[in-house]
Amino acid sequence: MICRCLIFTVICCLVSCEDICFNGCSGHGSCRDFMCSCDVGWHGDDCSHALMNTEKKALPILSAGHFNITNKKSLNIIRSRIKLLLVGYSSATCHKCIAAEIEYAEILNEFKQFGVALGRADADIMRSELEEIGATSLPALVLYRGNRAVPKLYDGPHLAKSILEYVRKISAVHDFEMIHSLSHAHDFLLNNSTERPSAWRAVLGVFRDEKIIENDEFIEFQNTARHYKSSRDVYWAAVIGNEALAAACIDAGLVDGSPGVTLSREEDIITNTTLKKARIDTIPSLTQWLDTASLPLLGQVTPNNFIRYEKTNKPMVLLFLDTRRAQTNGISNSALLEELRTVARDESFSERLVFGYLDGILYADRARALGIYGGKSKLPGLALNTKHSEIQAAFPESLPLTREAMRAFLSAFLAGTLRRQADADKLALTILKSQTSSEQQQKFTPARKPLQNPPIEQVGISEQFGPSSKGVQARGTPDQVVKLVYSNFSLALDETTDAMILIHATDCEPCAHLTVYYKKVAERFADLHLPHLLIARFDATLDTPPPPLTSALSQADLPLLVFLPANNKHPPLRFYSGLAKVQPIMRWVQDMAYFSFELPALPHLTPDERLLYKEQVTEREARRRKEELESENNMNNNYQEL
Repeated sequence: MICRCLIFTVICCLVSCEDICFNGCSGHGSCRDFMCSCDVGWHGDDCSHALMNTEKKALPILSAGHFNITNKKSLNIIRSRIKLLLVGYSSATCHKCIAAEIEYAEILNEFKQFGVALGRADADIMRSELEEIGATSLPALVLYRGNRAVPKLYDGPHLAKSILEYVRKISAVHDFEMIHSLSHAHDFLLNNSTERPSAWRAVLGVFRDEKIIENDEFIEFQNTARHYKSSRDVYWAAVIGNEALAAACIDAGLVDGSPGVTLSREEDIITNTTLKKARIDTIPSLTQWLDTASLPLLGQVTPNNFIRYEKTNKPMVLLFLDTRRAQTNGISNSALLEELRTVARDESFSERLVFGYLDGILYADRARALGIYGGKSKLPGLALNTKHSEIQAAFPESLPLTREAMRAFLSAFLAGTLRRQADADKLALTILKSQTSSEQQQKFTPARKPLQNPPIEQVGISEQFGPSSKGVQARGTPDQVVKLVYSNFSLALDETTDAMILIHATDCEPCAHLTVYYKKVAERFADLHLPHLLIARFDATLDTPPPPLTSALSQADLPLLVFLPANNKHPPLRFYSGLAKVQPIMRWVQDMAYFSFELPALPHLTPDERLLYKEQVTEREARRRKEELESENNMNNNYQEL
């Protein structure tokens, strides 16, 4: 055997250079020239990190489905032929899509019994379709009911059990369930008979005479139920033409009368609150009533019910608290909620705004996106969540969170004089001049702490950006990362530029750890001289996030890596979900970029570093394989002795 290894030793000759990779790719990939090409579902330098439940075998992206859809024309043809079509949009560059692929495959055979087809489509090819639908992330499931109905984006978890329940619901023959007894009505409202998703709603209609006297109301009920049939969390049932059963439902307090409607929510069972009831002939719109009745006057906002607040199309007034304790920085949570609840009862606000509160620690990034910086130390905080990205004004820290101050703040917003934080601060000066200190004001003035200091810098472990960074001073070279702010964000939106953006915060410890690797990524790309590639960062604590970063901040905790390819700066956004290492991030950029480019072998290393790396890996792997051979020989010898 001729030894052709980098280091000519006896140990080295145990292996071929072409087969040398770190840890032998962990058995989850193939090795070529010191680099692992990982199998589907695995990643990392040595393919040791799984992207899904390791008990299940990963499947190729877009493999779990009845057929694949390659363009908009074929989608329209299939829509015209199939009554119920679910299309799963995924991408080869989406790590989260790998886990979803397994879930789709698990229930694929059960789709047919419900008359539903599962088509698959490449999100990178069909991106314009996803943009029209409003999908902001992958994977995405979209329901199509023929060619005429508006596509419906599935908003539940991509788990086999949840998707199958959704399929069962949308494929039901009737738009609503028929109620045949009083116990049946009770079971329907209290979810005693079916397995519903979290944060469900159940709507019961009662009609004594649906054909003549109550015909208009019944038709509206039918149409509204048909409209919500594609929603995964709204269930409908009705008592129709049964005088005795209708009377029993009224006597039992399930409805106020006929034609009547009652809404039951998952929260109703938990809190034992009164069911929401209405006479259909006294409300202007059943759809509008449902959207409004689904929300409490001031309730806790969670990922499961956030979409209900959005559907009202009203600005949200959000109060961020430390919900894990009775107090938030010295203020009683219950007292503060009662102050805001009093404001929410004002007719001038209740008709135009919706009110909610949420965990300001768990959703610190959401608070930051709305202008509340500093995490736990700056709670409680009040902010506005609107559909207009140019509006960002949090309740001023200098004001006490009294009902009077909150009324003045919201009145200014509704009057159009409050759009930016500078407007809010100006308003605060006016209010403070007109008020005298009182016990009530002191009661609702939080004992906020100063902004948290940035994590301690350790070169190569935890660093900050900028010329004053210890990493920059130690290496003697400036960062190659472009700093973005609101005023120069057009650099990233340039349609001739591929842009990767790190969304970070100065006081964020995980951000400081990732900064070390991100600087190296920028440095290595700078060495490759790629004119169309921008490696940038955006500090969410220092400036108002512009679109499309506003939606990005609501997706996950910081730090976030977002890629905006040339010629396509629109949602769904592309998020990085792999290892926080230089090489996988560089490979991801290569996959995402509109302007193609080649990466050298071991792109995260300089030429000198590559030689050293190959020597070290060669020695290490040779020793590992020698030890494996010795272990096998010992086992064989022991077996022969037995």
